[in-house]
Amino acid sequence: MDLKDVNTIGVVGAGTMGSGITQVLVESGFTVYLFDETYEKAAEGKEKITKRFEKTIEKKRYNREYVDKATIDNINNLLLNIIPFKLNDLEFIEKPQLFIEVVFEDLNVKQTVFRELDRLCDPETILATNTSSIPIGEIAKAVNKTRKEKIIGAHFMNPPYILKLLEIIKSDYTSDETYKTIYDLAQKLGREPILTSKDTPGFLCNRILMPSILEALRTLEENVGNIKDTDLSVKAGVAGAMDVLKLGDLIGWDIVLDITNVLRESYGSRYEPPYLLHYLVQEGYLGRKTKKGIFDFYNLRKE
Repeated sequence: MDLKDVNTIGVVGAGTMGSGITQVLVESGFTVYLFDETYEKAAEGKEKITKRFEKTIEKKRYNREYVDKATIDNINNLLLNIIPFKLNDLEFIEKPQLFIEVVFEDLNVKQTVFRELDRLCDPETILATNTSSIPIGEIAKAVNKTRKEKIIGAHFMNPPYILKLLEIIKSDYTSDETYKTIYDLAQKLGREPILTSKDTPGFLCNRILMPSILEALRTLEENVGNIKDTDLSVKAGVAGAMDVLKLGDLIGWDIVLDITNVLRESYGSRYEPPYLLHYLVQEGYLGRKTKKGIFDFYNLRKE
């Protein structure tokens, strides 16, 4: 499939990442069918994008930048190109030419989605997954043999409307044609594509990133430094880096734990999650998504 033939893209999962990817897609000229378990959840994903656009306008006005009618009309037109659906609706509507799955980082959940997409979609439809740690070949086991070459990893960074990297992962089944379509998509979206050469758990980015986040948590547990200095140590010490603990809040500590568990199963104790990570997840300090994260936890400890 050539990317120029793709006008509509389906995004399955309307949460933080799904809505972020949808925003990037519509800003690049695609129509997006945004799917979730229910229509209400899909509509909530669209609402997140609406609020981000509204904040952009408010920020410009606050900084006394002129916001003309054309800018507002353009945003309204972009929002018209996001159409919420529940996944079951796919049986009754025109099928998108390409799908990006963005559901929980759980193999069984992803395989269930891919099994359903394989059943309902046209033979030529590409099914990409935004998984951050699960091997693409494992997800592809859920689909028919003839579909396996159309399965590929397209791992956007969080938040996708800010970070430009797109990690592309081929399984042993993925065809060169499928890879080229996703590579061309990355280019059209203004992303910086990298190809991870091995379909192994965690791929390239998270195998490098997760140890830094886990070690930052361990240093807090051991009182090596306070939370502010721990976070600043990476940002100020490595050019272009983000505060590592703020990044954990942004990703979501439950997602960090899910990724870490996948990596631990494959690579052993070097990815052993510290107690603090378990505690944050258990107590609901998940980060931005719950409006309380590790900094709230440490501020509470001081009181």
